[in-house]
Amino acid sequence: MTLDLRTTRYSLSRMRSSAVEPTLLANREGGVLTLVLNRPDRRNAIDPELRDALARALDDAATDAAVRGVVVTGAGGAFCAGGDLARFDELHDARVYRHVSHRLTELVESIERLEKPVVAAIDGVVTGAGLALALACDWRVGSPSARILFREGRVGLVPTHGGLTRLVKLVGLARAKEVLWAATTSTPTPRAPRGCSARSLERATTSSRSRARV
Repeated sequence: MTLDLRTTRYSLSRMRSSAVEPTLLANREGGVLTLVLNRPDRRNAIDPELRDALARALDDAATDAAVRGVVVTGAGGAFCAGGDLARFDELHDARVYRHVSHRLTELVESIERLEKPVVAAIDGVVTGAGLALALACDWRVGSPSARILFREGRVGLVPTHGGLTRLVKLVGLARAKEVLWAATTSTPTPRAPRGCSARSLERATTSSRSRARV
């Protein structure tokens, strides 16, 4: 997916060195704001810096009259691998862990609260909190390489951050049970869970089709 990224906002102050890429890239063309999760070495897993940057960008979009809609996508051939598990080793205090989890839930919910259309342009892997984020968007558009992973069932868990509720609303209870219990991998084809992803598009057109939605 090729995006015209003429502006890079929302990098944290400690990451403003020219040698370090910002965790979130932003480009506004016309009335469409494209937000690119930019941690390709971690498959765009959400760490606190990316979480806060994305939350600020969505908050700004809500009050910016020039923004008609938002496209969320990922850099480096992946959408989002969920929360950054490397950070979990640092969360020895259960209260801190709950706080971090609640902040992620707030981020996902902010997408639903945004009174402007939001499209998830999915290329590559999306799972965990990243999948919850995509399910919260108004539409999901997938490239042929999109892989929607429901892996929580393998360890006896269910999607968090509101992902379970949204999945049931989108595909129905019976299909949601089938998907979660089987811990399957879905692609944007007619066999994918209806509602989880739009029809498959060539990678080069995924971005343009996403923008057309808004």
